[in-house]
Amino acid sequence: MPSLSQEASSRWERLALGGLAAVTLTAYFFCSAISSSWGLWVFLLCWAAVLAVRPSLILEHFQGWLIWLLPALCMLSTAWSRWQSLTFKQATEYIVFTLAVMTMAKVVGRRSTLLAVVAALVVVVGISLATGTGGRLFSSPGTIALRGIYASKNFLVFNCAVLSVSALVGALDKGFPPLARLFCIGAIFLGIVVGYMGHSLGGMVAMVIAMMFVLVTALGSKLTMSLRFSLVALLLATITVIVVGFLVIPPDLLGEALRSVGKSSDLTGRTILWAQARLEMEQHPWLGIGFAAYWHPEFYDALGLYRALGIDAMTGFHFHNLFYESAVELGYVGVLVMAITLLTITGKGLARFVTDPSISSSFTLGVMTLLLSRVYLEVDFLSPFSEGTFLVTLCYAFLKPDRVALGSRAKPSFRTDDLLKFRDDEMREETATSR
Repeated sequence: MPSLSQEASSRWERLALGGLAAVTLTAYFFCSAISSSWGLWVFLLCWAAVLAVRPSLILEHFQGWLIWLLPALCMLSTAWSRWQSLTFKQATEYIVFTLAVMTMAKVVGRRSTLLAVVAALVVVVGISLATGTGGRLFSSPGTIALRGIYASKNFLVFNCAVLSVSALVGALDKGFPPLARLFCIGAIFLGIVVGYMGHSLGGMVAMVIAMMFVLVTALGSKLTMSLRFSLVALLLATITVIVVGFLVIPPDLLGEALRSVGKSSDLTGRTILWAQARLEMEQHPWLGIGFAAYWHPEFYDALGLYRALGIDAMTGFHFHNLFYESAVELGYVGVLVMAITLLTITGKGLARFVTDPSISSSFTLGVMTLLLSRVYLEVDFLSPFSEGTFLVTLCYAFLKPDRVALGSRAKPSFRTDDLLKFRDDEMREETATSR
């Protein structure tokens, strides 16, 4: 049994790590919003320092194969990339960023990391609300959509969705202290209100769907395992019917439906992008042109799209569809690897929900639902430092069963974590082992 001084040291250590996570994540999310790099360097350098203290974590991170499939393919694509130096650089950044995110989740713990994500997004979304910066909608010139410090209203609404989903997980988790749960409740409303002010129909629909999944996991946790299995089967059947129904809708009917909600039938120029993507896929069907090797004005095809769509910055663009983006850069092999990664993590979250509902399954299912509901119109994933990459890696790390304290190889005792209201998946396993 640890002494009181050891318990106090452990508490201060977790507080310090939680504070470090909150600060570095605030810098990361803020600079992601304004398209700057200094916050990313703060994030990477701080967690690289943690890795320097515990280098054994690197080997532990590489023990799981799933999260490394896509970074490995991105690195391999250097061999056939049309811009090899850039592909190698971006793939290296992808691997380093993945290591940093997994290190943070490992040493900070699930609940502290989740609370740090919520706190960081409250700051950044709150700054956006305070600035009041907005612009007129293309489809409705009389409507002003809030953009804040973000590059676009869609990106703002996506961050609001991540905030509301993460905060809802925290608010429903009885393992959080009352003040933390109250803070999460306020964060939910902030995300919903600011997201609504962004006037992104697709973003708000994705937010609602993801939050509904979190609520389902919360309610389902009170059911028996067999009933949870039946619930998952029903949800999967419903999703399959909806997706198939969407795919078989005639284009004319879909265009009418889009116009009825104020959207253009070409999805604000997306169909132009997709047509060009299909042409590229015909030329490089299996392996693509190389990771991150398309959207650069040095190449005439990308330059033509930038000019056609009036994008003066000529940077940070994509095909607004994860399938097309993956297929152009990494071919059908990349699409397969992407699908394996996203669907396996989602499947692990569902399996965890059925066998042992927890903060891990709630967060994973909420976030993966949010990301998967956006793959048709957006690309949140497949970029070294994108928020989608961060979230998918975090979900994977949350689903791993073990937790290692920074200062010692020994796991924290049950008594210490019970006093700190830290009962999580790995704490259940530790208690069963000790008995």
